[in-house]
Amino acid sequence: MEETIVSVLNQGYPNLEYIIMDGGSTDNSVDIIKKYEKNLHFWTSEPDRGQSHAINRGLMRGSGELANWLNSDDMLKPGALQAVADAWQQYGPLIIAGHYEAFMHGQPDTMHEYACIGVSFKQMLRFWEEDLNQWCQPAMFFPLPLFKELGGCDESLHYTMDHDLWIRMLQRIDAICIEPVLAKARYHTAAKTSMHDYKVLRHKRLVAERYWDQYPGGWNMAEFRRAYINACGERFSQYRRRHGREAGIYILKDGFEVSPLRMALEICQRGLGMLKRKFSGS
Repeated sequence: MEETIVSVLNQGYPNLEYIIMDGGSTDNSVDIIKKYEKNLHFWTSEPDRGQSHAINRGLMRGSGELANWLNSDDMLKPGALQAVADAWQQYGPLIIAGHYEAFMHGQPDTMHEYACIGVSFKQMLRFWEEDLNQWCQPAMFFPLPLFKELGGCDESLHYTMDHDLWIRMLQRIDAICIEPVLAKARYHTAAKTSMHDYKVLRHKRLVAERYWDQYPGGWNMAEFRRAYINACGERFSQYRRRHGREAGIYILKDGFEVSPLRMALEICQRGLGMLKRKFSGS
């Protein structure tokens, strides 16, 4: 947490409202927050109804034009706020997204930089096209008045509240991806997106389904089923190796929920492919 706080305060940005919402931690989080409280606009440590509830409570207290939220594993890169402010001055009230870095906790050699691409209403609905849709929430800044107007994050969503928020915002405004690396995300095995990353694909699908009727030119259900089932097939072995049998079953159930026939064919085709490789010795 302290690294996160310092990464924000060291920005030196002159017009900053920094709000910290702690969910009633019993470790030393409160002591760390108190260490910096003179630089905070507001802070509290009390139980909440989950991450989305805490985000909403915090941002509804803000009065600025631009906003973002950081989890205690995230950090801003030096100069990030100024780069975002400069883009805001140049382009106006848009979603401003930047490149980002990600690494596994305790493994600095896993650090990789990722470009921000595909932040649009259309591409957010085509979420399975990962090469065309790449973003990281800590590197996404948005108009705070619009956040409030839309009612904030959907508190019923546990994994994809940010994905849903971007879709709703992109119905109203555009986004721009700027080149600077704005944020750094630290992943660790206990994080929900690490422990349950195999669930994210399905949750993104359930979010996207809400907006298919607004897809430009009409939603092609046959194309979606083909692409989604293929994505399930690609992820089945990956997540089963990483998380065990439960994850594999979850992916299969999700695929059968979308299209039982296509999922069955996908399993057969991939099974035949494995047999061919086995007997060919490759």
